[in-house]
Amino acid sequence: MFLAKSDIPLEQRLSQYPSLKNRIELLINIIEDSAGDCQKANEAEMRVIEELRQMGSEALHCWSEHKISQTTEDFDKEHRSAIKSGKKNSGGIPPSER
Repeated sequence: MFLAKSDIPLEQRLSQYPSLKNRIELLINIIEDSAGDCQKANEAEMRVIEELRQMGSEALHCWSEHKISQTTEDFDKEHRSAIKSGKKNSGGIPPSER
């Protein structure tokens, strides 16, 4: 049975992207004001905006790494099957006459 990505629990999917998981935890810390440094809404807003910018950058970085890995796997599979199914046509180089 094949599971769609949406059927896999979020925590399990996030574990594959530790930098993204860390950013989400930082956002939660801002919401909870864990550091106690967001007394005003504009302070919290600026921190959230900065974290979202960083998260966007890291998400694109993760996307590109995933895409490169996926493309490399597809390329390898395609060429492995082409090599296996290739037929040798040549009997070699005929000996030269003397």
